[in-house]
Amino acid sequence: MPKITRKHQKQFGVNAPVLTQAGSTQTGTPVTSRDLDVLQGSAAWETGLTGQTIVGDKVPEISEQDAIHNVTTTNLAYTLQEGIPEYEATTPYFQNSVVKKIGTVELYKSLTDDNLGNILTDTVNWEFAGDLRHLKNAIGENYTIDPNFEIWLEGTSITNTTGNDFYGSVLTGGNCGTGGSPSMTLSRQAFTLGQTDVPSEPKYFFRGDLTAAASVTQPTIQHKIESVRTNADGTTTASFYAKAGATSSYDLCFVQNFGTGGSPSLDVVVASQVAVLTTSWQLITKTFTLPSLTGKALGTDENSDHLIMRLKYPLAATNIVDIANLKIEKGNVATGLGVVSFGEELRKSKRYAETSYRVGSAIGSSDAQNDIYSKEDQFFTLRHTVLKKSPPTLNLYNSANGNIGFCSDAAGNNTSAVTFNRNNTASFTRNAVTSTAGGAWFHFFADSRY
Repeated sequence: MPKITRKHQKQFGVNAPVLTQAGSTQTGTPVTSRDLDVLQGSAAWETGLTGQTIVGDKVPEISEQDAIHNVTTTNLAYTLQEGIPEYEATTPYFQNSVVKKIGTVELYKSLTDDNLGNILTDTVNWEFAGDLRHLKNAIGENYTIDPNFEIWLEGTSITNTTGNDFYGSVLTGGNCGTGGSPSMTLSRQAFTLGQTDVPSEPKYFFRGDLTAAASVTQPTIQHKIESVRTNADGTTTASFYAKAGATSSYDLCFVQNFGTGGSPSLDVVVASQVAVLTTSWQLITKTFTLPSLTGKALGTDENSDHLIMRLKYPLAATNIVDIANLKIEKGNVATGLGVVSFGEELRKSKRYAETSYRVGSAIGSSDAQNDIYSKEDQFFTLRHTVLKKSPPTLNLYNSANGNIGFCSDAAGNNTSAVTFNRNNTASFTRNAVTSTAGGAWFHFFADSRY
């Protein structure tokens, strides 16, 4: 069949003098109406023309035939006019059926078969699929780095008890809080292949396990975004899937940090919103208006200002929090995560931190894979694959035993202590070292995070 050219669909019988309910003339009591529900409201509508014939073979009344075509063409014209039909409570929907919320361009996808009479906010039967106003953001425009938590530069399980910020996946990290003897472990956890709780089939999720509570400042899971200018004086939406070891309420907020060096403005904390995490995966979506930067001052240290999203644990309580599919974006609607490329996220992550260790290997471990060879009695320059955000903190490690500040000779022994001739955003140069057995093998870690 050839392609059909789009033509205007008129409503049949829209000017007919009267429309009659299917089969009602046969009963002797014709029911006239222009309401589509009434016109198709009799059993005769579903039995077809047989249920509408009069005295044997006589065709149905003209007004009933007009009604049939009017119902059909009205719904057809509605569909062509509306584009995507709006939700209707008496229509049964099936998996992947798509409807539009009445009066909006918000789309919802049915999660179940025989989905009848369930309101769109019923998350068992319906899933928000996006807002057509923000269609261009549906496949990207994510401010986060490594939203699927695949890239762990310092090992896949890190514990901290100092009350200082520390990192798990690139720019997603935590803080165990202060007061008492708090302790937090960040780790990369694997999803079961084929799970259906979290969409897009992510490989990993982020876990923050607060094993000892804080009593003064709240512990946090947080993600940092380069530049305090990010969507300043605009609407920002954070969305992610989350669950907890025990149901509890968490404060979610944004913080504008103006950097370090000189006399930067103090942090601006955007009012928190409560996110209730349960023991089951659920989508958390919160929208914030970030303040203007008018009258603020940045620090003098290079690219040190940034935006922070923080999820705060309650005080005096331990818990496990799991997070997946993190997205922070412009606007007031959470759009889909889209396609996340591991290679592209790895490239972007190297602006903030880079290592020769394999992804997931602990920094300072004994690991000869990917280590770097150089002659011991010469300068050695290594150019970073991506320009760093700022001059990094740089350390070298003996690849044979993991000792910091040394290279390994051919026998695995430490060389003399490493010193640097140069360390900048583009490269570093190691000075010559002395080596008992010859050669200088090492791993490096260059860290320019906040």
